[in-house]
Amino acid sequence: MRKIGMIALLILSAGSVYGKEGIDELVITAKTMVAEQQGKIITFIGNVRMEKGKVFATADRVMEYREKKRLTASGRIHCVDDSSEDTQTEVFADRAEYCGEGDFGVLKGNPRIYRVDKNDGENRLEVKGDVVSVFSKEKKVVIENNAEVNRRDMKATSRRLDYDSGEKKIVMTEGPPRIYVKTEGGNAEYSAEKIILFVDEQRVIMENNVNGFFYAE
Repeated sequence: MRKIGMIALLILSAGSVYGKEGIDELVITAKTMVAEQQGKIITFIGNVRMEKGKVFATADRVMEYREKKRLTASGRIHCVDDSSEDTQTEVFADRAEYCGEGDFGVLKGNPRIYRVDKNDGENRLEVKGDVVSVFSKEKKVVIENNAEVNRRDMKATSRRLDYDSGEKKIVMTEGPPRIYVKTEGGNAEYSAEKIILFVDEQRVIMENNVNGFFYAE
């Protein structure tokens, strides 16, 4: 989740590769391609792969609406961003849609985002929820309903999650948000009106109505 514009090539980087005539700077392969309405609508079907540099995305089906600058994908969506020297990011979903006019995208169907430290394979961050909305210009991600963050021995849940790529922090609200932590002596559970997770620093801040519960093993 380091570079929002390169997380998921299907929707997150689509804004950066759209030209006046539609998508450019991409290598796209598929079993079948169908062009309709004089090339205004293009459908790629079967083992679709979209690649740009060290970023690639695969899906069963991709449709491009060139005039509307709209892109949809469905079926076993898998995106990999290996452009960073320090981290690798992967995205999984069943459905994705990108709107060029608003420069935002949506992931649905069990969407999950993984961020792995290349120097420490155990340092793995998982973020998921029912609906993932991505705003490319603002470099922000919003997850609504059943938002969840997993990292090593920590799990955090809430109804809403906001990720700011510039500040590299996750803000969890509504629910209320909760954090579950496993320790050598037992388990701990915290709740608050707002929980802030700093991705790179592995630091947590809880604000307003903070409650803690400890369970010895």
